[in-house]
Amino acid sequence: VHQICFINYTYPEIQIKMGVAGSDEPLAGAVFEVMIDGQNLGTFGPTGPDGTIAISQNIYGQFLNNENQDSWTVGVREVAAPDGYLIDDPDWQFAEIHRGTELQPFVFTDTKYPEIHILKRDRDTGDPVAGTSFRVEINGVDIGTVVTEDDGVATITYEDYERFLGDINGDEVSQDGWGVTVTEVEVTPGYNKDLQPESGDFSITKHLQPNQSVLEFVFEDTPYRDLLIRKYDSTNSWLLQGAHFYLESITLENPEAAGPDGVVTADGVTNENGELLFEDLPN
Repeated sequence: VHQICFINYTYPEIQIKMGVAGSDEPLAGAVFEVMIDGQNLGTFGPTGPDGTIAISQNIYGQFLNNENQDSWTVGVREVAAPDGYLIDDPDWQFAEIHRGTELQPFVFTDTKYPEIHILKRDRDTGDPVAGTSFRVEINGVDIGTVVTEDDGVATITYEDYERFLGDINGDEVSQDGWGVTVTEVEVTPGYNKDLQPESGDFSITKHLQPNQSVLEFVFEDTPYRDLLIRKYDSTNSWLLQGAHFYLESITLENPEAAGPDGVVTADGVTNENGELLFEDLPN
């Protein structure tokens, strides 16, 4: 008896696994584009609750141009992130299909849209400053005004700004991501509104990008200063009481700090120590 043996090899299943960045949690709602040997199979998804998409040979077999090949190149990329998430990596992932062997899953992760934190600090001490208001814009769209709390922080969550975003993966988004501009509007009483070195005005611009949990803006303002005047006798070191001084601002970095007239004025008389103190003067 002569035995003749034939072996048939199964085609592997193409598996795509989607998860939350930094955890083992599966992620539903992602859509992927798949190609074999440069030929586009179309889009697949969205991922289900288990975060998985499975593509069998029954689906992709029609795209195998030559069944006598030993291997085929499979490419997968994410084209739409789940709601509330940013695509971590929009590039293609590639792997080789071989008959009779399992194909390792294509693994992708996405990161939640970051919170926007605006921190306000005293430039001299670094202490938090409450009560400063900021205007926030995303890609030029005004999403509202926030005010720092007692900890000197104003927080904007994804739920606060999601309606302004549209499609984060759309063509209108620049390579840098969504541009977020924060502008200091009303300063806390007793503080100057300092110019920001990055912009030369009172705003800072950064970008919402993947792999961020928090997009942070830090503003520092200088507190108002006191001006001490001492009056001396010109022939000795005696300090003189009763000299009258009048102060008037010539220019202000932030004219609105002076009120409607745009000018800061003050006057007074030196005391028994020959001193006169003008308190809480803006720059």
